[in-house]
Amino acid sequence: MMVLHAAWDRAGLKLWAEHAVGAAERRESVFCSAESIVAMLDRVGIAAEPSLLRLKLPAAAPAENSGDADHDESSGDEPPQADLLDPGVDSDVDPDAHGSDEQSSDPAEHMDVEPGPEPAAAQDDTAADGMSAVQVLPSPRAAHAAGRVLQTPERVVLAEQEVGAAFLANAAAAEALDRLSEAAGPGAEAGVSLAYMGQLVRFAYKVVAQQRFVPGLWQDSDGSLTAGWQPWLADEHTSEEAAALIAAMPPVVRAVSDAFDHDPAAIVGDLLSRMTDTLARRALIDDELSEVLEDRDESDLNVGWLIGLLGESRDVTASDRRSLI
Repeated sequence: MMVLHAAWDRAGLKLWAEHAVGAAERRESVFCSAESIVAMLDRVGIAAEPSLLRLKLPAAAPAENSGDADHDESSGDEPPQADLLDPGVDSDVDPDAHGSDEQSSDPAEHMDVEPGPEPAAAQDDTAADGMSAVQVLPSPRAAHAAGRVLQTPERVVLAEQEVGAAFLANAAAAEALDRLSEAAGPGAEAGVSLAYMGQLVRFAYKVVAQQRFVPGLWQDSDGSLTAGWQPWLADEHTSEEAAALIAAMPPVVRAVSDAFDHDPAAIVGDLLSRMTDTLARRALIDDELSEVLEDRDESDLNVGWLIGLLGESRDVTASDRRSLI
């Protein structure tokens, strides 16, 4: 059985998983391969592509080399690193929406899950490529699924770990999160990150349903322009709801090592922006609003912007795009 986790990085949604049987036998995380996660999703009708993901996860500190600067130790006002995979959430958001350790799966539905690469031995802090070579701890959900009591070692460090993952583009991500946050699929249990990110997607649905989105325009480093829809969160109630979701982020969701630098506000902001654009664009395409632009001069600045807002493509094709900045 696998325990499925969700992560959001610059590329979009990535799903990674732990092998519960491996956690039972070795008392450490054994990660599932990208191919096995993609195969599980395919069984429930969700198409995904194999990918990789870099995470900072809690690990048992080696007995020697305990002062290695490659790891961030728990100190000061920082939360204990063991909490990175802890389901506990301190927020005003309904705690029931984050899942419960009482979840179970029908044994008849369990599938053989291919583990990812064997974790390296624990005698060194890092492997030659900078990845973790320490004993990464299983999440509480994986330990529970394996029938083990999770015992936190005396010293815990954050270790960089590259794991296999399944990648889903924006449109597929919205549907997958909405479905998987309720039921992870055959042979899998949902980690708390899936329930949390399902909440974010439902919030994006609500923003779009209430028409709380505004047009935006962005210029890339090469000078090209793209148009899109942004959530409008300026009113008090909506901004408070967004702030509560940011505060409710389980630590495992911000474990990804990327440009967001583990910042909950940056992760939520990017996810909501992409989901809002995807859902608003889908609704406008279904209403066939782009038909009003037929036979219009695409070199016109306003027409170019509208084409980027109302169709599948976000590109702005106006001839003099500088006038839009």
